[in-house]
Amino acid sequence: LTFDDDYYVEFGKQSLDRVLGTRHETAHIYDATTGALLSTLRDADLSNHYTRNRATFNPTDELVLSDGVLWDVRAVSPLHKFDKFNPHVNGVFHPNGLEVISNSEVWDLRTFRLLHTVPALDQCQVTFNGAGDVLYGAVLTEDDDDSARLFSSSFRTFHASDYSSIATIDIKRNIYDLKPDESDYFLAVVENQGTRDATMSSSESICRLYEVGRQREEDDDEDADDDESDNMGEEDTDEDDDDDSGDDDDEDSSLIQLVAEVTLL
Repeated sequence: LTFDDDYYVEFGKQSLDRVLGTRHETAHIYDATTGALLSTLRDADLSNHYTRNRATFNPTDELVLSDGVLWDVRAVSPLHKFDKFNPHVNGVFHPNGLEVISNSEVWDLRTFRLLHTVPALDQCQVTFNGAGDVLYGAVLTEDDDDSARLFSSSFRTFHASDYSSIATIDIKRNIYDLKPDESDYFLAVVENQGTRDATMSSSESICRLYEVGRQREEDDDEDADDDESDNMGEEDTDEDDDDDSGDDDDEDSSLIQLVAEVTLL
C-alpha cells in the first residue's frame, strides 16, 4: 500500500485494520487491507496549523487528535479544539485514555481542562513504553531556540503517572525517531552521523538498538572495582549502604547498552 497524499501514517492502537495518515492540517483514515479512503478529518475553522502535525488514534481507536482538534471517528465530527500554546507539536493520547499531552501541556479528556504543564517536554515528540508507565521525550526537529538544541541529541524519560523526570540520555548524535519494543527491554533509535547542520540526505543515518536499564560495560568494570574496595574496608555504615543502593538504582535507570545497529540506505 502507498499513501501518496500523506507524509506521516500510523496503524490503529487497538487493531491493525485501519491506517491514519496526516498531511498538514488534514487527517485521512484508510482501510488497511484495501487502502480505500474511509474518511477525511479537517475543519478549516478549527485547525491550529501546527508545523509538525501528526494525527494519532486514542487507545480504543474511537478518537483522533489532529492539528489540536479532537475527532469522533464514528461520527466524523470534531468534539473539541485544544488551546494552542506552541506552533509545532500536535500531541498524543496517554495510554490511560484520560489525558492528552500536547507539547508541554497535559489536558484532561473528561473535562478538557489543563491538568499539568511539563516544561521539560517542550517541543518533544512523546512516545510511551509498552506498559504505559514510562514516556520518552525527544526533540526530533531542529529549532532556533538554544534550549531546544541542547536536547536534539538527547532524550528524556518520565514517569507517566505524574510526569516527573527519570533520566536524560545523551547519545551524542542527532535523533530522528525512537521507539521502544512491546517488551520494554529494547529501544530503537534512528540516529544521524552528520553534523548538526547536515541533512539526512547528506549524511549517514543508522538505526541502533539499545537494551534498556543495562549499564555500559565500562561502568560494570568500575562497579566491580568499587565492590572490591568496599570488601577490603568494611567500615561503611548501614546508612551509607542504603544511600549507595539508591544511587545505583538511579544510575541503572539512566543507562542504555548498544546491542545492534543497521545503516539506513
